Amino acid sequence: MAGAAERDAGLTAVYPAALASGIRAVADRAAMNLMNLPIQAESPDTFSTAHLKGDLKGRSVSGGLITLTSQGAQFLLQSASTVALARLLVPADFGLVAMVTAITGVAQGFADLGLSEATIQREQISHAQVSTWSRSP
Repeated sequence: MAGAAERDAGLTAVYPAALASGIRAVADRAAMNLMNLPIQAESPDTFSTAHLKGDLKGRSVSGGLITLTSQGAQFLLQSASTVALARLLVPADFGLVAMVTAITGVAQGFADLGLSEATIQREQISHAQVSTWSRSP
């Protein structure tokens, strides 16, 4: 294990020997824990929604109120930041900020290209279809 010897030499050069051995022991235990993690197979009911159908009306109203509140807060914060920028910047700079804000606002509309709506409409989905880090078959 050449890597361990190099690591040990680096630790003892920076830290006292007792502290270096403690750090080495913790690092070795962490490495062993990572190697012993069980590999979890994808369960067929990973994305099951059966438990959500019980109180659908209450969940819908609650979700709607949360969305309405967050949209209102976002509007107020954006309005306040626009007023603050209008007061702090000269008109030419504020015009530039306004143009960039308009362009980024349009770009945000195309951000996910409807992928979230497509995922919501599927009855059965797999982890590969939801995750952006795995390849779909």
